[in-house]
Amino acid sequence: MLLGAAFAAVVSAHGAGSATQIVFAADRRPALDGEIYRVDMDGKRVDVSRSPFADTQQTVSPNGKRIAFLSVRSGSSRIYVVGTDGRRLSAVSSGLPTLRPPQILGWSPDSTRIAVTAGTAQESRIYILQPRRPQHVIARVSAADGGIGVGAWSPDSQEFEFDSPFQSQPVVRVVAATGRPAFRVIGDAPAWSARGRLAVVSDEHVRVLSEHGKRLASFSGRAFAWSPSGDRLASLAGQTLAVRGAGGVGRVSFKKKASGTAQLLFWADAHRVVLVNGLNEQYDGIDVSRGRTWKPSERLVSAHYCGCTSPDGSLVADTTRVDDGFALRVARLDQSHSRTLIRVPSCADDGVVVSSVQSVQFATARSVVYQSRCAEPPVDLYGVDPNAGIARAITHTSAEETEPALSPDGTQVAYVRADARGLSCKGCPATIWIMNADGTNQHALTQPQTGQWDYDPSWSPDGTQIVFSRWYAAGTARYHLFVVGAAGGSARDLGVVGASPAWGPSAIAYVEEGTPVEGGSVWSVAPDGTGQREIAGGESAYLPTWSRAGELAYVDQQLGRKAVLVVGGRRVSVPFARIDDLVWLADGSRLVLFAAKVNTGSLGSLVYDVYSIRPDGSDTRRLTTNVSGWPR
Repeated sequence: MLLGAAFAAVVSAHGAGSATQIVFAADRRPALDGEIYRVDMDGKRVDVSRSPFADTQQTVSPNGKRIAFLSVRSGSSRIYVVGTDGRRLSAVSSGLPTLRPPQILGWSPDSTRIAVTAGTAQESRIYILQPRRPQHVIARVSAADGGIGVGAWSPDSQEFEFDSPFQSQPVVRVVAATGRPAFRVIGDAPAWSARGRLAVVSDEHVRVLSEHGKRLASFSGRAFAWSPSGDRLASLAGQTLAVRGAGGVGRVSFKKKASGTAQLLFWADAHRVVLVNGLNEQYDGIDVSRGRTWKPSERLVSAHYCGCTSPDGSLVADTTRVDDGFALRVARLDQSHSRTLIRVPSCADDGVVVSSVQSVQFATARSVVYQSRCAEPPVDLYGVDPNAGIARAITHTSAEETEPALSPDGTQVAYVRADARGLSCKGCPATIWIMNADGTNQHALTQPQTGQWDYDPSWSPDGTQIVFSRWYAAGTARYHLFVVGAAGGSARDLGVVGASPAWGPSAIAYVEEGTPVEGGSVWSVAPDGTGQREIAGGESAYLPTWSRAGELAYVDQQLGRKAVLVVGGRRVSVPFARIDDLVWLADGSRLVLFAAKVNTGSLGSLVYDVYSIRPDGSDTRRLTTNVSGWPR
């Protein structure tokens, strides 16, 4: 179960008359994942995408002035463009189909247009986008015809080529930017030269064509690479490297048998070619001017494929491990003249500690652009004053702390702790812990056995006991209610099948066994486990919570509809697409919610914050800003 962001409880911090506080769990995903930043050589960082929603696939224009990226901030997938200075942000597409997810194929060399592919179940499309111009489709390829693979602009920005590799006979198509079909050729792995010639691989042959599709040359080869200036073409046939001049159509000017069996090749500079055997990660270099071999570094190879070199090729931008985090740095290929630009946090990804940075590109010689990436951001507990709205961190651990509940007197917090989350959590236990409200004296309260997880702590009114739900990996009735003393001791099974318990003045409310997150029916039971009765039927109720005066509130949300609050039996409309947790203020004057207002159509893209609201649904107040993007 993913528990990315869970809300908390509210009580008087030090008894009657003192300020109340709210405790909640958050992973800060909007800041750590899917945000696009520019970093200058002096370490100045600018958030250029400025959205809590996922902003991805950033692509810098060739002139270094603008950045295109994909975002769901409007509720649909659109392409946006922003200046590298963070100004003039605007959408350049309408909502794109997502069954075949949108992919930015690249800017035109003149930096005026963007090619994007997206599609439906029936076809893939290539869109041409231009600021302040209507979008238009220049190509449609049915799923039966292989869809759309990779693509690239011609050097003069007038045509766009793409291949359809997923069919029995791969085809390369060239289309004018206006949408007029230009030509097609059997083959794949197409690439333009800087001089406007197109090469493809077909049946173990390299074919060279003019910009109008006329075949200029054909020779044996399974891979090729254009020189930086486009005047020479290197190709591999068997284990032999050959170089042809005159834009790939001249005679062989260099030939040499290479060691090993390379599948790919590229030019390191105007004179040196790198041969890559991707199967065993072996790299060999040949100087085609002198005929000598040389040994390429792994850094040179990775810099070529990551696209993270400076415009003049002298510097590489990357991340390196520093203490408990990472640093974004620039350095030469030999790692000399290294400069740290900024420190960046680490994240977990399937149990591996990685940097929260990906897709680093140079915008200019003096600045780089990157996207934040955090597959499994750390979850900590925070406190916020419901009046001032200023959040502060209570815990700082590598474990995941969620579902906090303040004791009635506000001095302690019960919460759920797990050692990992998401992909990194492979059977990791979830346990009820307890600590002081300031984060000190953290210790485990329950000891679930293998195959058991403890969730949903709720305090008894006198603060001496805690009810929680225990989930069993085996069996048909997965959730059971237990009670444990706040001072410790053995947990007592109430003999009740249910989840999401909330301890009220005289009874414990809970969600009937089945789907405590998606919803069910709400029941109540006496603290000794007797007197079970149904309070609200149906299959869409969840998050029951009692006020101190004994008024019950819960959320009712049917599939595909907005969330509704039920307060004292009355249905109350609220402006939220999803509510992830709910609790009363200590004086019963307001309810506090961990909720998302905008529905983007994707749960993982919902942006959560802490809100308070009157029981009648009026006077909504936002207490935090973009604290998390993961529902529980």
